[in-house]
Amino acid sequence: MLSNTDFKRMGDIGLQKIMSLQYFYKYVNLYDGVNHILKENTFKFSDPLDFNDPFDCNEQLIHVTIDKKKEREIIEEASLKFNVSRKDKRKLLIKAGNPKTYTDALKEKKKDYKVSCFSEIPDEILMWSHYADKHRGLCIKFELDFMCDDYVFYPVNYISEVQTVDGMANTPFVFYYFVTVKANRWAYEKEIRAVSKTGNSIIHYHKQAVKEIIFGCNVKTATIESTIRDIKRMNYKGLIFSKMELNPKTMGLKKILIKL
Repeated sequence: MLSNTDFKRMGDIGLQKIMSLQYFYKYVNLYDGVNHILKENTFKFSDPLDFNDPFDCNEQLIHVTIDKKKEREIIEEASLKFNVSRKDKRKLLIKAGNPKTYTDALKEKKKDYKVSCFSEIPDEILMWSHYADKHRGLCIKFELDFMCDDYVFYPVNYISEVQTVDGMANTPFVFYYFVTVKANRWAYEKEIRAVSKTGNSIIHYHKQAVKEIIFGCNVKTATIESTIRDIKRMNYKGLIFSKMELNPKTMGLKKILIKL
């Protein structure tokens, strides 16, 4: 059963991982990458309900076990401390020990959060296929503060089975787990998740955070040349331009610097 101790340990490991990363990578189709992310220097933060994994941020991944006796004692103590009426206390006691009450609260809280997805790596062939228009898009390299006023980064936790959660664990710990847990089959993504603190769908970033533009292996030369001209008009400084090519030796990708 996952307790406060387990959640704190996972949080510490996650923080250490984020702090060890110098760069974050975002896979995107060519149009959105150029006309929104780069031209407007913004990130789009999406509702978890729009994710392509139906289990992502799904309350079915949280199996809550609640110690009814302990929760009743807490309610009794809080009722005395805050002078809760008998009627309201009775309502609380009826809900006490019901895991559905907990998961319903998570489901409701999820509406307040929006997420933007990044990766630790720029050369995962499946990421290019799924998120960068079948290798016709971009992967943008960013150097970002892992924590700022508008959002905070969390690494995704990949699990092979649903674990039981202690219903008495601190709610912020449980919610952190809730918004960052995915099935193991997605582990190849090495996802880093930016969670909006404000609930805003569009958040600006500083242009100096962009370090490199990597074109997919299926982007035509003429498109690369015209896109580079467009990006150069956007006043980004010191940008590196690269392109992915197929690597027959590894059946993967290799990055080639574009000489300007």
